[in-house]
Amino acid sequence: MSKIGAPMIFALGALLAAAPAVAAELLSAEQQVKLGQIITDQNKAAPWTGGFALARDATVPADVKLETLPEAAQQTAPQLRGFGYLVVEEQIALVEPQSRKIVEVIPRWRK
Repeated sequence: MSKIGAPMIFALGALLAAAPAVAAELLSAEQQVKLGQIITDQNKAAPWTGGFALARDATVPADVKLETLPEAAQQTAPQLRGFGYLVVEEQIALVEPQSRKIVEVIPRWRK
């Protein structure tokens, strides 16, 4: 190994060690599709048309009403028991109700 190669490898190793770990996915692809179908079929509320970022880790404003996740959705993804959701156009934001943080954004699906 050349004298230049060793410092480069060391620097690359240090950079990779400092990189944040990739978060484990909250939902499998199958769960996302199934939840999207359940919520699309059972949701009676009009889609919300607000002005905040619909993204993972965004906070839903306190004045926005969250819908209760249907029982069938909670059975499909037990890790979301007690969570709420918000439909925005063709997307569904799954929300942790205490912090009001969006934990996942999934598409609406038709069967």
